[in-house]
Amino acid sequence: MTAPRIGLFTFYTGNYGAALQAYATQSYARETLQRDCRIVRTRPGTPGETALTRLIFRGGLFRDPLGKLSRKFRRTPAPPESYRRGRALRAEAFRRFERDRLILDDNPNRLFKEYYRDPPEYDVYLSGSDQVWNPTGFGRCNPIYYLDFVPEGKRRVSYGSSFAIDEIPARYRREMKRYLTRFDRIAVRETRGAEIVEELTGRRPPVVVDPTFLLTGDQWRRLAGRSSRVPDAPYILFYRLGNLPYFDAFKEQILKTTRLRPLTVPIRVEDDARDPDLFGADPLDLASLIAHAALTVTDSFHGAALSINLGVPFYALLRQDPNRKGNMNSRVLSLLTRLNLTDRLIEPGAPPPTADLFTPPAPAELRSWRDSSAEYLAEVLQD
Repeated sequence: MTAPRIGLFTFYTGNYGAALQAYATQSYARETLQRDCRIVRTRPGTPGETALTRLIFRGGLFRDPLGKLSRKFRRTPAPPESYRRGRALRAEAFRRFERDRLILDDNPNRLFKEYYRDPPEYDVYLSGSDQVWNPTGFGRCNPIYYLDFVPEGKRRVSYGSSFAIDEIPARYRREMKRYLTRFDRIAVRETRGAEIVEELTGRRPPVVVDPTFLLTGDQWRRLAGRSSRVPDAPYILFYRLGNLPYFDAFKEQILKTTRLRPLTVPIRVEDDARDPDLFGADPLDLASLIAHAALTVTDSFHGAALSINLGVPFYALLRQDPNRKGNMNSRVLSLLTRLNLTDRLIEPGAPPPTADLFTPPAPAELRSWRDSSAEYLAEVLQD
């Protein structure tokens, strides 16, 4: 019997965590499970969208007019030229990674309506991981990642799909329920996600590991090697996506305590001049930088996940204000709680850590959690 063809609907570019989780999902499906798994090129729009309206509304001609006006009055300075050049280098690094490491389907990106008119043909349609079910990211529930277009008779399954937020706004709940009840099997990435699915459908799905854990730390070390961007001297890697001020205070405290070299993954404009050579780092370079760090300090979910998997000492900080409605902190909180690593979480206003900074994480539950997650994925992708 011919093995089923798997169409993977996930985020896979433009973000280090997204690229690595997509790579891990596809790699595990293809190499371990021997499935023909291809990442479907996704650029979904909105109902009724045409090429012209895409250009006008999503191409930026009328995007966020109030925000642009507000920024004009605030006189927000434009990013420096060095930062723009750095972003271009990173974009090129991601294009190389996508070309060399990911296997995409042969179809071009589709408009929303084209998924329904002429859906890509697979035996199993797999949604996840990452924040594919986060309604606030698109301003709506995105039906492409909920596999709404999939023809009847085809299997709809998910692996590690994340809502990313604790509470689903009322305006999305009915639509979301309709989408979720059509799935044959669901597995989510966070405990709160399992509760949301149960609230909407009456079914409690399993909570599985992020796909980056499907590959062991040793496998990641072999894949990433020692990047040319890894310094010879010991260093602390700072990988930051958010803007909470307490990150800076914690960073200053750690550097005073250790006196090790700081190495910053340049994501924000403020990071522009710190380590500009890292602008050209691709996703596997980041894995290598984490693997060889003496300590990682991060507010990134995947920064924490990779540190755990690689056995690298780390501290996780919150990316968003915990009092902010719709914050996405539950992702890392769920992970650290599940693996009994909440002592590695630094919250705003918390006292300095008392544990040894350089104790590597060794969560006892990770192996069994990884095994049960792998069993689930093998089961839903079976012949």
